[in-house]
Formats: sequence, C-alpha cells, structure tokens
Amino acid sequence: MMRPLDIDKRAVQDSSVRAKNACQPAALLALGLIDPHASWGQEWTVTARGHAFIARSLQIGVQAEAPGVLHVARGSHGEVRVTARALHGVAESGLTGRADNRLVLTGVGDSLEFIVLVPEGTRTTIVVPGRPFLQVAGMSGRFTYRTYPRASRPSS
Repeated sequence: MMRPLDIDKRAVQDSSVRAKNACQPAALLALGLIDPHASWGQEWTVTARGHAFIARSLQIGVQAEAPGVLHVARGSHGEVRVTARALHGVAESGLTGRADNRLVLTGVGDSLEFIVLVPEGTRTTIVVPGRPFLQVAGMSGRFTYRTYPRASRPSS
C-alpha cells in the first residue's frame, strides 16, 4: 500500500520533468537553433464563415498581396458561405457595404485560395488584384490572380 506522501513526491517529480522538457524548445528557439516555421503542425490554415445575405447583387473583392485562386459556386438562399485557406498565413472574409452587398476576401501568406458559395439568382461581380475591370460570374467560375510587388517610394 502506498502512502499519500509517496504519491505527492512522484507528482512533484513528474511535473518538474515536464516543465524542464517544455522549456527546452523555447530555449532553442530563442537561441536561433531551430526554425520557428518547422514547428508548425500544418502548412495550410483553413477558415470557414457564413454570412447572412438577402440582397440581389453581390460584389466580391479580393484584397491580398499573395497570389491565389477564387472559386465561386451557387449555394443556398439567405447565406453566403466562404471557405478560405492560406499557405503559411491566414485568410479571412467579411460582408460590408451600405446594404451588406460587398464581400471582402483578404489574407496574408505564400498562396491563398477562396471558395465562395453565393445564393442562386444573385448577380455577382468579381474584383481581383491585377485586373482593372469587374468580371461577372455566371453560375460558377474560377478566377486566378497574381499580385505584383508594390513600387517603393524613394526616400526624401
């Protein structure tokens, strides 16, 4: 039979070993001996959002500095659904505008991909980086875009 003192002694020893092992990666990272990106469990970050939507037209705008792909497909009434993924980064979406009829897709990372489900019967226009005009999506569409480095201003 074990005494309560023996159990507490082991618990203290186990917790001190765990704390010691938990500090080792942090120390190696601080010394620059390991790459912080190598510790990421996943390279892709995925987000999914649903936005209530009752308007008859929707403008989808991509505001990003990373190249990517936008997929548009028809979905159910009353809701715009967005699934986004970013390679080594994060991607998000938001519904804005005076009548909540403008969907903004944004993100940072090496590459972005957005899938947008728009209610059937909604007139959809697309604005992507690198193209100065609106594109009208039919029943569905795939839009690839590239971004270009911004010109730096000369220092005065």
